Amino acid sequence: MEDKSLHQIIKIITGGWYPRTQLHLAEVYKFFNEGESDLELSKQKLKEFHKRLNLLKVEKEAADLEYVKAETNNGLTIKYFEDGLYTIETASDDIEEAQKKLDDYVHNAFEPAISYLFSLGAPLPKILAHLEPPHPPKTTVIGITSQNLKDFTIDKEKFGEIYDRSLSSDITVLRTTKCFFIIALPTKKDLIENIANEEIFFREFETQLRKYLNLHRTMWEKVAAIKNKEKISAKEADMIRDELDKDQETINLITARLHQMKIYVATRAKIAKSLKIDQYLSELFQYEFETLLDAHQYIEELWQMNKDQIASAIQLIVEVKNQSVERSIQALKLITIAYALIVVWVYTNKEELHFSSRGLFYSGLVIVLAWLINVLVNLIFQHQKYHLKFRKR
Repeated sequence: MEDKSLHQIIKIITGGWYPRTQLHLAEVYKFFNEGESDLELSKQKLKEFHKRLNLLKVEKEAADLEYVKAETNNGLTIKYFEDGLYTIETASDDIEEAQKKLDDYVHNAFEPAISYLFSLGAPLPKILAHLEPPHPPKTTVIGITSQNLKDFTIDKEKFGEIYDRSLSSDITVLRTTKCFFIIALPTKKDLIENIANEEIFFREFETQLRKYLNLHRTMWEKVAAIKNKEKISAKEADMIRDELDKDQETINLITARLHQMKIYVATRAKIAKSLKIDQYLSELFQYEFETLLDAHQYIEELWQMNKDQIASAIQLIVEVKNQSVERSIQALKLITIAYALIVVWVYTNKEELHFSSRGLFYSGLVIVLAWLINVLVNLIFQHQKYHLKFRKR
């Protein structure tokens, strides 16, 4: 990196975002401050997680978004905002060591603690289990002040190749494969944290949209594979119906989350405007909140298509099951008629059915035969193939 006399490292920040509310913020504050929770969680585990956080000071602060601020005994500062954005930062001339320190803290203390605090609630569908935990470190921001914005350079071996450089009159942003740098004039150093917060929010928002896009593709292809089947058995229909029901639950959950997400975009846009950093976001990152909302609406419409597609598939599977049940009923009617005819035939041959051993034998034989026929009929109809008519619909 450049001569240190020309610049000063202000802070190294890592962070992430997951939709939360002021209610969650109150839970975070109580946990950070007291190591306790009003939820039905293990007090022993809460104490263990709280001890790992190694907190020195906790306070709640009011701003455009209320947040909990905590300082650790090893020099880290945590900020947890009411919309779910969190940042963990430190200051150091040794950027690599600071990054390692932040990553270790997030993985071993912060993320496990927050995950346990919010572990109660609706169970996570299996398809979402492949998503990363709600608070993994996503973005590392190095904030630096320097008079030399235009020709600022970094060590490529340590921080990766620069693949993008954005420059304004007050701030330069360098993106590398490992992190990104915000270099500001000393008179604009207060902008670094605010711009970093919005960058983390944008990147996290886009990352979650991308994951939901990929999940949409996976689920769509899964139903498409069912559509390509010409015939299925009643037994297979049962298994498919179970899977589609699970997928429907997943869709409902993701649809709800997508609906929640767009609320935070409007809030963040308002904050950026009040802090007068919206122009920097546009110049440096080519970020427009309207563009983010357009991408969100697109993903939301894709999931509505998923919802409609699976509802249609479930209806067709129900029709297959109805066909199977109807044919089973018809078969049972035939069994009943056959049973009645056998009984009539025995009576017409003047067998003593009520008390003779031979009569009891015939009666038992008829019952066993009827049971065997019923089992056979059920097996036949369970494995009988039924036509699916997706394409016609």
